[in-house]
Amino acid sequence: MWAFIVGFLIGGLIFGIIEFFIGNQKEQKETKSKESKKEEPKYIRRGIWSNGYSGGSGENKKNFEVQFELGEIECTSTKSKVVVISLVSSRSEFNDVSTRKRLSEMVDNTWMLSTDIEWIDETSKMRNDKIDQILGK
Repeated sequence: MWAFIVGFLIGGLIFGIIEFFIGNQKEQKETKSKESKKEEPKYIRRGIWSNGYSGGSGENKKNFEVQFELGEIECTSTKSKVVVISLVSSRSEFNDVSTRKRLSEMVDNTWMLSTDIEWIDETSKMRNDKIDQILGK
């Protein structure tokens, strides 16, 4: 009888240890897959666009400028479909979360003239692409 109880406890202990290691491996794989999904999406190119807005009401109406960092996800010969990467307002009272969200939603996934956007030159990327082209990669 005691042998059965001792065997049962030892078996449970071994099973618990094995389950602990298998569970940790699954958790690490899930964490890695979540991290890979969090990677920044690949944009065709990135740019900066500024636009003026007015906020407040009545006598408190104020004009402010918002600077957007945009990522181009599609393009034609004259227009770019963009998503907002980040934004900042020239007036601190319009930098709250709700205003930033509304401004971002107005610009996200819209088409705009490519000439209105100041595109960021990624000289290091261009250099690496040229080296890869020369080396035949």
